[in-house]
Amino acid sequence: MKDKLTSLLKAGYAGIYIPSPEAQRVEGEVAAAAKNAGFAFYTWTCTRGAYQIKPAKGNKPAEAISLTTEQDKEMMVPPHYAALDKFDALPKTDKAVFLMHGFSMFLTQPDPMLFQRIKDSLLAGKMCNHTLIICGPTLVLPPELEKDITVLEFKLPDAEQINTVLDGICASAKIELNGERDALVDACSGGTTTEIENWLALAVVESGGKHIDARVVETEKSITLKKAGLLEVIKTGITFADIGGLDELKLWIRRRKRAFSKEAEAYHLPRPKGVCLYGVSGCGKSFATNAIANELGVPHLRLDAGKLFGSLVGQSEATVRAVIAQVEAFGKCVLQIEELDKSFAGMKNAHDGDSGVTRRVVGSFLTWMQEKASPAFIVATANDMTKLPPELLRKGRWDELWFFDLPTESERVEIWRTQIKRNHRKPSKFNLEVLAKSTEGWTGAEIEALVKESLYAAFDEDKEPDTDLLKTLATSTSPMSKIMATETEAIRRWSIGKARLASSQHVAVAASKPEAA
Repeated sequence: MKDKLTSLLKAGYAGIYIPSPEAQRVEGEVAAAAKNAGFAFYTWTCTRGAYQIKPAKGNKPAEAISLTTEQDKEMMVPPHYAALDKFDALPKTDKAVFLMHGFSMFLTQPDPMLFQRIKDSLLAGKMCNHTLIICGPTLVLPPELEKDITVLEFKLPDAEQINTVLDGICASAKIELNGERDALVDACSGGTTTEIENWLALAVVESGGKHIDARVVETEKSITLKKAGLLEVIKTGITFADIGGLDELKLWIRRRKRAFSKEAEAYHLPRPKGVCLYGVSGCGKSFATNAIANELGVPHLRLDAGKLFGSLVGQSEATVRAVIAQVEAFGKCVLQIEELDKSFAGMKNAHDGDSGVTRRVVGSFLTWMQEKASPAFIVATANDMTKLPPELLRKGRWDELWFFDLPTESERVEIWRTQIKRNHRKPSKFNLEVLAKSTEGWTGAEIEALVKESLYAAFDEDKEPDTDLLKTLATSTSPMSKIMATETEAIRRWSIGKARLASSQHVAVAASKPEAA
């Protein structure tokens, strides 16, 4: 960012906005850019007032000289107006940068007088090479100022910057890294410098000062992400071995496992974008997503897409930008978007009732999916694709659209074996073929629920569940494929010619279906 900012200063840009929660790192970058451009550097906060930052010279450290006097504090002037007064009062003969921390909070409410005052200050500043820079955790820019202030992207720390922090921690704790650097850099990706310092320091303390455990860092990062409420790190032990069927999807994923390696980069192999898993509810789409992350050997992030939309003006757009920035900085990962058709519901028939917020937010997300340079692999799940617009389904957004059909008899045998084993019973004590025949039209989720129900029934009678008990319970209920036969058939018909079948056993079934109108 320093080089770009230096160019903007030399070009005479009067207003710049840097959305970032890293005030300290932003100040360091702005100070460096001001020095490169030959500008004096001033900073302001609503608690400390205005300061001139004089750079270090020789053995003399950098010095912060307060420009706010006791008389200024006693005057009944709102702090944000007082800040603009200081900016206007800068020496006209000196080129200067005035960085205001936290000023964005004053832009959240409609204040025509403040907006006009800022425009006046920017116009006057441009005449004498004075640049006003606003720094805040999120982008809050009212329409009145959009044409006057340039937004400068400030990314989360990259691998080089993470290594700098890591070297500092290692030097302070007198720790040598033995082949652990790459794992630690990956574990720290997606955090701010302050968060990274805290994670690494905790890892040092918990090891007794002997080494830095990447697992400790990953745990702390998971807690930090969950606190924000949008992204969550998911950890499960589910693998492809725990899933019956889906052989086509499994083979496709395994062929892309090495695509995240350095050898793939040297080979100039295109990075996989992601897949959309579509099909009958309960057929294992979310289960498969967990297994995909474990198969690829990368962290598994889950996005709560419903929380992308906020009530304040500009909040939704700022939130989606923050999420994209965090995923980009995270590096290699599987990003799960659960129930895509519900998360982005309304986009296909969106009206102007929300002032176009839905379309702008989803549009930003789609553009990122199309053009993203990060190795994040997106896995979305959906039940009703008719609710989604064509631009979300076309090639380029996804590498492949996979259809999850109702499991065949042989797949149900594997599902029964897996579910019985997962509930700490031996599959060899059950007649799996009989159970598979008695649950025709059942999904994996329904079979899982039936196994758990049998445990309650058997426990109540002080015995172990068996094949007869499971058959009896199965006859007492009907699967959703029968209860909602019309809806289920519509889902299956939509997939013909539009999606790739996740299981080769479904090919013959699909070929026998009549083409949907």
